[in-house]
Amino acid sequence: MFRKAVTLLFLLSPAVSYAGLFDSTPELKCGNDNAVTAAKEWIYNEALGRLQQDYIKEPSTLFFDIPQTQYEQQLRAIPVQFSDVITQ
Repeated sequence: MFRKAVTLLFLLSPAVSYAGLFDSTPELKCGNDNAVTAAKEWIYNEALGRLQQDYIKEPSTLFFDIPQTQYEQQLRAIPVQFSDVITQ
C-alpha cells in the first residue's frame, strides 16, 4: 500500500507542478503603469537603435570621439510622458 501511495505521488507531482501550484512568480498584472513603462522602454530602445544605426561610425565612439555611453545617458535623460492612457 505504501509503495502504491509513493508511486502515485511521484506520478502525479509533475502534473501538479505543470498546473502552476508550485509557481513562485507573481501574477502578471497588465495595468496602466505596466503599459506606460513598456511604451517608454520601447521608445528608448527604438531611439537607441536609430542612434546606433545612423550615427555610429566605429563600435566604441561616435562623431567627435564622444563615447557612446554618454549619448545613451543623454538619450535616457530626455523625459517621455504619457497622459490619459486607457488599457483594455
